[in-house]
Amino acid sequence: MVAPLRKGAPALDLLDLARAALLGVLQGLTEFLPVSSTGHLLIFGRAIGYDDPGGVFTVMIQLGSILAVMWLYRQRIWDVVTGLPTKPEARRFALMLFFAFLPAAFTELLAN
Repeated sequence: MVAPLRKGAPALDLLDLARAALLGVLQGLTEFLPVSSTGHLLIFGRAIGYDDPGGVFTVMIQLGSILAVMWLYRQRIWDVVTGLPTKPEARRFALMLFFAFLPAAFTELLAN
């Protein structure tokens, strides 16, 4: 057991930390492959007995992946954003991104 971070907080379990590290490595390895990194995360997490109440860990690790991808493509993102007023290819990219977003938005509207 590792000492709690603040008084009254539960102690961190080294086994949980090891499981979280394994899941982080799995997420990193599968993020850029044409497979579902989240699916692998959930299946492997269940297989190793990792409990993720409320899915908080999954959400946070996905946020980390999104930020990593944004950092990797930061120059491309910056070029598109700054090129919207003047570059047709930037406008086309933004338009295609918008069209790619529409099915997810439509599905969410139908679900609620």
